[in-house]
Amino acid sequence: MSQESAVINAKPTLAAPIKEYGFNTPQRFFVGYTLAVLVDLTVLNLFNEFWQYIHG
Repeated sequence: MSQESAVINAKPTLAAPIKEYGFNTPQRFFVGYTLAVLVDLTVLNLFNEFWQYIHG
């Protein structure tokens, strides 16, 4: 048995999952930019909420 067939026949575990599907480039960009926008909006909201305590 070759190594490739041993890997194909192996059961997936948490330590070594079998990767069948991945994200393509447009999906990675979408997730990355969406996460960046949500973090940016969260930071802006925190500034909006607490600026009165910072500015004095």
